[in-house]
Amino acid sequence: MELSLLHDISTWAPAAVATPSVILGALGARAFAIWLNHSRLKPAEMEETRRGMYEIKLRPPFPVFLLGFGTFSLFGSITVLSAVFPNGTATAWTTLLFLTGTLLGFLFLLEFIRARHTIYSGPLHSSGIEYGRMFGGRKRMSWLSVRKVRYRRFLRWFTLESATGDIARISVSAVGIVEFADEILECIEPHKIDERTRRLLVETASDNPPAFAD
Repeated sequence: MELSLLHDISTWAPAAVATPSVILGALGARAFAIWLNHSRLKPAEMEETRRGMYEIKLRPPFPVFLLGFGTFSLFGSITVLSAVFPNGTATAWTTLLFLTGTLLGFLFLLEFIRARHTIYSGPLHSSGIEYGRMFGGRKRMSWLSVRKVRYRRFLRWFTLESATGDIARISVSAVGIVEFADEILECIEPHKIDERTRRLLVETASDNPPAFAD
C-alpha cells in the first residue's frame, strides 16, 4: 500500500510542480505581449524644421530592448555554461537551440538600436523617409520614388520598395506606426498599395495596427 502510494506521488508530483510554472509563464508572456502592443501607440516625436516641414521619429518601444536583452542573456548564458561545464546531457541539437535563441536575442537588440526612422512630412516633392537598417548605413526614400507598399505578416513589417529596388522595412512594433500609416495613405498613390495592405494601413491609422505579439 505504502509503495503504491509513493509510486503515485512520484508520478504526479513533477506535473503538479510544473503546471503552475507553465501557467505563470503563459500569463507572463501574454502580459508582455499586451504591454508591447500598447507601447507602440504612444504619440511619435515630432518637430518642425526651418523649411516648414515636420520630422516624425519612428523608434522601437522599450519592451523590444527587454525582449532582446532577456533572450540574449538567457540563451547566451546557457550556451556558455554548457560549454564550460559539460554534464553529458548536451547534444548537437540542444546546442543549436541555445545558439538560435542567442542569435534571436541579438537580432532584437540590433533592431532596437538600428531600426530608427525619420519621416519628412511636407510638400510631396520633398517628403519621404530616412530609414535605418539592421545591417548597413541609413538610406533615404522619397514618397514619389515608392513603387509598391506591402505588408509582410510573418515578419510583421510594412515594406516600401522604390523604383531602384531599395526596400525600407518598418516594423509594426515601432512607436509612430500610426503616424507612418497616416503618411503613407496620404502620400502614396492608391494603385501602389494592394487591397490587403491598404486595409491594414487604414486600421493602423485608426490606432489598431496588426499585433506584433499575439
